[in-house]
Amino acid sequence: FCGSSPSQFPQPQPGETSQPLSSQAEQVFIDGDQAIPVPTRDTTVFVTKTSAAALTLAVPGAGSDGVKLRIIGLTDFAHVVTVATAFLDGTSGGNTILTSAAFAGSSVELIASKGLWVLINGATNSGPWVAS
Repeated sequence: FCGSSPSQFPQPQPGETSQPLSSQAEQVFIDGDQAIPVPTRDTTVFVTKTSAAALTLAVPGAGSDGVKLRIIGLTDFAHVVTVATAFLDGTSGGNTILTSAAFAGSSVELIASKGLWVLINGATNSGPWVAS
């Protein structure tokens, strides 16, 4: 739809959910080895370290179900995220480490569910993140 009046846009029906505006998502820039702040709302983490970053990620907090965390490397290094407990990634293994492709733009997306992180998107144009 194009237009300036809110009445021109369809209103959500009872029981429907809507995506938050991107301006409501938090942005975090990381330029060193550190813990990724555990998000309480949708968050994008940009890794800007000019060498391979060693990052850690704690489990999502209570009430965080549905919160998405995107991690994007903005430098040409293989960044490593160690998750405090095994995350769900569609494999039979108890993986706790995510390693990015060594290319700027490599990204991964996780969603919080019942105190765990679930890998929902790990492919990039330059190569996937590797779970181990």
